[in-house]
Amino acid sequence: MCYNSASAAKAGAKEALANGVLILLVPPMVFFALITVVVYMYRNKFRGPADWRPEHDRELQELLADLAPANGNQQIGRSEDRVIG
Repeated sequence: MCYNSASAAKAGAKEALANGVLILLVPPMVFFALITVVVYMYRNKFRGPADWRPEHDRELQELLADLAPANGNQQIGRSEDRVIG
């Protein structure tokens, strides 16, 4: 039905319809392009270096030292504490 009415319209209406389609098509394409560019620019922002090791991370070592028990004998999640039944 839309095709029939559009094809039966005058030249000015056909041109307006074509312009309307382009106007409605451009913003989503621009948004898609912008999102693609932003993702490409920040693709490595949250990736750590390839040679990272836990022992080289000062903040991790400080956190582990703070979490460690004072006497050093306790372990978190010992297998003796689990009851399997």
